[in-house]
Amino acid sequence: MPSSVTRRTAFGVFGIAGISLLSACSARSSYKGKINFNSYKGITAALYKPGTEQDPPANIPEPMYYAGLNERTAEGLYKFIGFEVAYYNYLLFRGFTSPWIERGFTDSSSCPCYSTYRDISDRWLISDTYAPLTVSIMDDMPFEGPKDNTYVWTIKLEADSAARLYDKTSHQSVNLNSLDGIGTEYKGYFEYSYGRWWILDRSFLPSSWSPGKTASF
Repeated sequence: MPSSVTRRTAFGVFGIAGISLLSACSARSSYKGKINFNSYKGITAALYKPGTEQDPPANIPEPMYYAGLNERTAEGLYKFIGFEVAYYNYLLFRGFTSPWIERGFTDSSSCPCYSTYRDISDRWLISDTYAPLTVSIMDDMPFEGPKDNTYVWTIKLEADSAARLYDKTSHQSVNLNSLDGIGTEYKGYFEYSYGRWWILDRSFLPSSWSPGKTASF
C-alpha cells in the first residue's frame, strides 16, 4: 500500500489499469450534485429515533458496504465517497470523534484506531436525520491526478443546520455546521490500487497542481 494512503479499515473502506479503462466504464455523463446514499443494513433506517436533550438517539442505521464500491469507474468512486460519509455519520452517532470531521473532512490522516470515543450516555448527537453530514460533488467528472492511478474531485461537505452535539452534563451544544471547513469546497484526492479506492491525504497533492485532463467516462 502506498505510504501516502490512508487505509480506513474500520469503514470496510477511503489490479491497476490505465485511464482508458476508467473512462470506458462510466454510468453517466455528470455526477455533479449531492450524493444520496441509501444502502443500509436491515430496516433500522425506517426505525431511526432522533435524540433529544433527555434521551440519546436509537436505532442508528449502519451503512452497508457492497461490491460496487470497489469498481474502478467514476460510478465506483462516486459510491465510495457516498459510503465514506454515510459511515462517518454512523460513527458520529456511535460516539466516534476525530480531527477528520472537526477539520471539515479535509484531513484523511486520522482513522478510528487513532481517535477517541466519547461516552454516548453523556454526550450524543441530536439530529432529525441519521445522515446530518452530506457531501456534494462539484465537478461533472473527476480529473486525472498528478500521479498514475490518482484522481481529484472537488467536493463539498455540508451539515444539517439543526444537527448538534449535546453535552448532558453542561447542557451545552455544538452545531455540526459550525465546525471548520463545513460548507467549503476542496479538492478530494483519491487513488485506485489493490482492487479498491483509497482516500489520499490532501497534503500530498502538489500545491502547483491545477485541473487538467478530465476523465471522459
